[in-house]
Amino acid sequence: MGKINIEDLEKYTTNRNENNNQEKIKFFSLKNNGDTAQVRFCHNDMSDIELVTMHTVKDAEGKTRKVACLREYNDPLDVCPFCKHASENPDDKQIGPVQARFFISLIEYIDGATGRIYEKKIWERGPKFKQKLLGYTKRYNPLCKQVFEIERFGNAGDTQTTYEEYPLPGTLEDFPMVKADLTNKSVLGSIIANKTAEEMNYFIENGSFAKIEKREEPKSNTQTTLADEITNDTDFFNGVTRRRL
Repeated sequence: MGKINIEDLEKYTTNRNENNNQEKIKFFSLKNNGDTAQVRFCHNDMSDIELVTMHTVKDAEGKTRKVACLREYNDPLDVCPFCKHASENPDDKQIGPVQARFFISLIEYIDGATGRIYEKKIWERGPKFKQKLLGYTKRYNPLCKQVFEIERFGNAGDTQTTYEEYPLPGTLEDFPMVKADLTNKSVLGSIIANKTAEEMNYFIENGSFAKIEKREEPKSNTQTTLADEITNDTDFFNGVTRRRL
């Protein structure tokens, strides 16, 4: 399971914020109140944005990771051992309840001494971000055409922290993007581990998974040049809307 449709989002709840320290994919974050960043979202519309159901688990050594849920919403709890365990043991912090999370690919633009550089990152957001995404994708077609400034409102560690996104003017020359940036690797199997029911049961009993995993190293889509790409904004973004990537 893991990946779900946006129509099913309201069926899931989320009440925990967790960090994943096991993957080399770069995560986007603003750490302190008032911090800002300029970004483009690497998506055309809502259908491009990955929405996943998962559990956050903590092993015997205290390390956390994300694991894809095995259930469809209407499946019985025992289809996913982590769902069953979390339901029967609500105070157990080792295995968290199922969560629905957006994993949004974006480019962060950073002004440095040698000029503007940019990095592709992942921004993890909860169900409350759905309405913002629906509004943005309705107003900006394709979504990747619009540059935003994101601002954090909330001190470090504040669970009530919110974010605001402000549209900015900007061309491809000012805020570079290439078509390869719109090819987004699924978080399933990389950021979020795919486990069988048997492996989950082993984790519940032993506090770890049975074998040392060999993970595929995610390939970076970071680009620093527009060489061999269309540099005219109108042609570029019209091309984006004409074809699905």
